[in-house]
Amino acid sequence: MTKEVVVTVLGMQKSPHAGEAPQEVISKAEGVFYEKNGKKYVLFEEQEEETNHTTKNTVKLDGKSVELIRRGALSTHMLFESGVDFPTEYKTPYGSMMLNIVTKNLTIFESDEQIKVTIKYELRSNENLLSDCSTVITVKAGTES
Repeated sequence: MTKEVVVTVLGMQKSPHAGEAPQEVISKAEGVFYEKNGKKYVLFEEQEEETNHTTKNTVKLDGKSVELIRRGALSTHMLFESGVDFPTEYKTPYGSMMLNIVTKNLTIFESDEQIKVTIKYELRSNENLLSDCSTVITVKAGTES
């Protein structure tokens, strides 16, 4: 994998309440890939359209788990590992809340030119299901231009 990469993140949240449509978010950005101490790292920034705030993202892969660390207007540290219930604080400009991430399924595909991570998880607060979520992170060698 080259140092310069293009990162695409596709996220979907489905509310447990009947009749509510799933919410889908997609973002694409150029980033940097590197390996250190047996782990793979992807760094990229996202620009929020509505607020123009920048969020710095770090994805850390170790073969059995994925960490997503976000710093900016929205800040959190999320750990995804199959069968693991991970508590995290989700910080927004309006305040913060404690959430639990329960990873249902995690797959990591790697080749010389691409990494594709697929995560299915529940987002919970005080044992209450907030949403069923899925995230697909695709990292491809090269740049957008």
